[in-house]
Amino acid sequence: MHDETPEELALDRYAQNDYEFTEQDGLAFPHLVRLRARLLSVGGQEVDLATGYHELPFAEETVREGRMYSREGAEFRPGRGLACYQNSKDIVLKNPGLRYIRGWALSPSRRGIKVWKGHAWIYDPSKNAIIETTLTDDPAVFLRDAYFGADATIIEIKHAGAKGDGCRC
Repeated sequence: MHDETPEELALDRYAQNDYEFTEQDGLAFPHLVRLRARLLSVGGQEVDLATGYHELPFAEETVREGRMYSREGAEFRPGRGLACYQNSKDIVLKNPGLRYIRGWALSPSRRGIKVWKGHAWIYDPSKNAIIETTLTDDPAVFLRDAYFGADATIIEIKHAGAKGDGCRC
């Protein structure tokens, strides 16, 4: 048995849904300081760094290339619950005009605060609108409060959902 690294301790805490981001975490994950600051500048109280694209290349690219996506004109194509990555992948691979977006979505949490969580959705450029595939915690609501993300590469799309979806959105 070994002592856990600061990175392992932080991920353990996030896995337990405690979204506190400490100075120690900033030292363990310097790339996440920029991502977290970018997301919180838009809104919300916390970022769930245990979900989604928190690894260095994805986090940096999301900050650099990401943009806000409007909720206006959004549609819902129901997929499996807690499977946003796989749901979005399945639709995009069958519809070449659509784009797979990976990033972060802002939603109310069970703790009553608004939290950014890793998420995937589809963008339809012909309609300038998103397509959501996964319900929120409230089954009557499919749209999140805000969406921030970037286009995924074909390699990322093909691997989406490959290790189990990991979605907690």
